[in-house]
Amino acid sequence: EDYPRLILRPLSVAGAALVLLAIYIPLAPATCQANLGSLRHIRAELAPGIDDGRRAAILEEAAGYFERSAAARPAQRTAHLRLGLIYTENQRFQEAVDHLEAAYGHEPANPVTQKALGLAYAWNGSLTLSKNMLAPIPGIADEMNTWGWWWGQQQRTDLARQAYQVSLLLNPDQPAVQQALKELPASP
Repeated sequence: EDYPRLILRPLSVAGAALVLLAIYIPLAPATCQANLGSLRHIRAELAPGIDDGRRAAILEEAAGYFERSAAARPAQRTAHLRLGLIYTENQRFQEAVDHLEAAYGHEPANPVTQKALGLAYAWNGSLTLSKNMLAPIPGIADEMNTWGWWWGQQQRTDLARQAYQVSLLLNPDQPAVQQALKELPASP
């Protein structure tokens, strides 16, 4: 009687291990690519004294890793989030929105993803979606005002206008922001 149980127990453990490996092996390359991309992304952001050309090359390399990760496993939240951040920085706003929506769909409670998607919506001109995504974030109206000022300094009055408009959607009682919006020159 005990003999079958002694044989079945190790076989069931081995069978469970094989099932787990069958699930994990297809996911491993996507995770590896996302991890390599994350290392490159961090290097581009934190390397001291790196020039803009080298930084752009490292970010492009990171984006390649993230793209391969997302292609291998569409549910790879990290790859989508980081691609969205890179594309936002490169002012490729629609691509940023696409990846950030994918990341948000896989982890809607992540505040980093929520804020990144809200900002990408703003820069892409989806002001109501931006407001809805950013509303729960403390102090975001003031941050949008800072973005409005910054985009104005970059001669991107279209993006400055969108930042101020989102700020006013979040908090309409801002006379100084309403005035700043009126004083913005026409978009190029």
